[in-house]
Amino acid sequence: MKHVCYDTLLAANFVLPERRSSLDLLIMPHNRYHAWTIDLIKEDLWRRAVNFAVVSPLPYYRDEGVEDYCKTHGLPCLRLGDVTRLELSFAGLAVFNDWDKSWPTRWCPLPTRKA
Repeated sequence: MKHVCYDTLLAANFVLPERRSSLDLLIMPHNRYHAWTIDLIKEDLWRRAVNFAVVSPLPYYRDEGVEDYCKTHGLPCLRLGDVTRLELSFAGLAVFNDWDKSWPTRWCPLPTRKA
């Protein structure tokens, strides 16, 4: 299933993963050029059958264009709250961070699970 970035209020035409699905990789950018960087590798990830989603920092962090870029470029995107609400599990987590040490440690409500 190909997921598309969505705004929770406008979710009618977007696809979400099944509740309690498993993803191979969650990728957490906090700005537009991080999403652009992910866009550069998306085809390779899909070719390798890596089931991934971009995790938007909204509403826990300021809007720096992640969701808009994902929506425009067909990147699979969820909000942080969706990851917990849908009880998604994931094998890997990649976090983009230029300088702001509050991201994602203070703003990330992802559950921690023992392997």
